[in-house]
Amino acid sequence: MIKISDLSMVIIGHQKQWQFLKKSADLGKLSHAYLFQGQEQLGKRTLALEFVKYLNCEKSEKRPCQTCRSCQDVQKGQYPDLVIIEPQGKEIQIAQIRELSWHLSLKPYSSSLKTVIIDNAHLMNQEAQSCFLKTLEEPKGNSLLVLITDYPEMLFSTILSRVQKIKFSSVSAEEIKSYLKEKGYLLKTAEEIVHFSFGRPGQAINFAVDPQRLESYKEKIKELLKISNSDFSLRFQYAKDLSENSAFVKDTLEIWLRFFRGMLINSISANPTIIKSFNNYSVSKMELPRPRRDGVSLRASSFSGSLPAQADTPDDGALGYSAAKIKKIIENLQKINYWISNTNVNARLALEILMLEF
Repeated sequence: MIKISDLSMVIIGHQKQWQFLKKSADLGKLSHAYLFQGQEQLGKRTLALEFVKYLNCEKSEKRPCQTCRSCQDVQKGQYPDLVIIEPQGKEIQIAQIRELSWHLSLKPYSSSLKTVIIDNAHLMNQEAQSCFLKTLEEPKGNSLLVLITDYPEMLFSTILSRVQKIKFSSVSAEEIKSYLKEKGYLLKTAEEIVHFSFGRPGQAINFAVDPQRLESYKEKIKELLKISNSDFSLRFQYAKDLSENSAFVKDTLEIWLRFFRGMLINSISANPTIIKSFNNYSVSKMELPRPRRDGVSLRASSFSGSLPAQADTPDDGALGYSAAKIKKIIENLQKINYWISNTNVNARLALEILMLEF
């Protein structure tokens, strides 16, 4: 079975990215700065940490060995020549970047290379990004910078132009399922976890380590499917109730976002695994909403009572939503999730506008 210690010691998928980085290191052709971009829980941070181990491993073969002092120190977050910057509260502050600049001005302690990982780099505020830009423009010493982000569009274009981008995509179901089976999970359990992970190894591991997370996930999807087929009064009441429980708003929106992303994939494939998942497992008795054929796709502008001039074409394979409608829902979910998480937006109003999309 999977242990918590496995969370940052295994790379599931992403072999092209991994081999590219290793080859660059072996040939002495590393870039000064990389941007790891892609959806959350794909394994970007895991790969970044494993790469730091690879660069500093004390063994000459089978790097990273996971057993030498350097590998162990990286794993424990104690490696002296590695700095990991994470948001303090909702942002990465300029003080953190200034401290980073000072750290890079020092000589490495035990390595020839200082490495920096900036997780959730898109949460650098404007002052922090401006300060970080100077670090990119005027590198200090022998250093390697790795920025990790789910939202590269939130970074300054001047930063994006100075980093080498490495894109991460969803991992195949077979790769995740194979990993779970190797760890001793039964085929049925592995398949259920894979179905609800939507190509995210981090999500799959979380479900495997804590099965209650999977049950909670399914409950939130059941709520989503129910409100998508309810009238506006019930939707707005749900928005009100959800907005009053700030601890659950972000988790709920992130789960919905993952569901709709998976739904989008299913809408353009011949194998609608999401619907099969609900029919085959513990939520099999749930009544799914009937496909909508009213030809109406409500937008945020509908709050004033107007309807769009053009309607989406229903797609029965995705609970009656066309691919275009699902994309619109995903866009609005991303915006509202960011606003609620990082600004003082009125959560209830934002959620009510979101309810109009379903």
